[in-house]
Amino acid sequence: MNRVLITGGGGFIGSHLGRAYVRQGSDVTIVARPGSALHRLADLDEHLRVVRVDLTDTQAVAQMFDDIRPNVVFHLANTTRITPRKDLGDVALTVSENLGPLLTVLSGALNCAHPPEVFVRTGSIAEYGTIPPPFGEASREVPADPYGVSLLAGTHYLRVMQPKLPFPAITARLALTYGPDQSGDFLVPSMIEALVSGLPIDLRRPDDLRDLIHVEDAVDGLMTLAAHASVAPPLANVSTGISTSTADVARMIAVYSGADPALITFGTPVGPPVMLCSDPALLRTSLGWQPRVAIADGLQRTVAWRQQKNGGQR
Repeated sequence: MNRVLITGGGGFIGSHLGRAYVRQGSDVTIVARPGSALHRLADLDEHLRVVRVDLTDTQAVAQMFDDIRPNVVFHLANTTRITPRKDLGDVALTVSENLGPLLTVLSGALNCAHPPEVFVRTGSIAEYGTIPPPFGEASREVPADPYGVSLLAGTHYLRVMQPKLPFPAITARLALTYGPDQSGDFLVPSMIEALVSGLPIDLRRPDDLRDLIHVEDAVDGLMTLAAHASVAPPLANVSTGISTSTADVARMIAVYSGADPALITFGTPVGPPVMLCSDPALLRTSLGWQPRVAIADGLQRTVAWRQQKNGGQR
């Protein structure tokens, strides 16, 4: 039986990943920060273990690895919403919240009595930044914000440390992930919430293009990398390779929610459309993985989840 440890397991992607491993019959441990919410896992109390650990506490993390002895480790504990600050506090935050915990968790995995068989961490399409799409793993990244820089630094740290590690350490660069139970701070759930509630939305950049991957596919990509770690690439895009405009996403949500399309208004952006698109060819050719949830199907399912959550509200 797999003993799976997931840092950030109470979050959007981590909770879906934990559920998938529970369905497989694995022994699942969710690592959550002290005080963090675990509402996404409320119905799984009897099927997994939750430990609350400060991932900057070296001793606590080391003890966690010795106690749990996982053979599969996923590190998903990243802070994604960083508010820009003039005093560089946002930069310092990405170092302490994203880089520090990665190195502490990796050190715990390395130095414990029974190291895991595989270590998979999530990176982001934000690591590519402003380079022309489609983004390939061999591209020279130019991240546009501290968040992207911090994740890219983690990717390079993992690459440099790999010769010292007795297990494969893999970075999965996720496209923009969406699906049920995502925080309303993000693009897709914020549009769904507004349109399902009959509220207007104003798209300031309707022609911007985004590579959107359903959380079910993102989880499948992560699990595929872990299951085939010995032959998996050390860095792989987990993406669709297809970009959809913000306007088209909004229009599809309006159709599936039954909302009046007149609720959607379009601004006139400054400058050309921004396109984010990662090439998934490496993961397809190396491990045979490819996404299965088309954007229309994924949005329809996510809208249906939201409506069911509110008793069928339209």
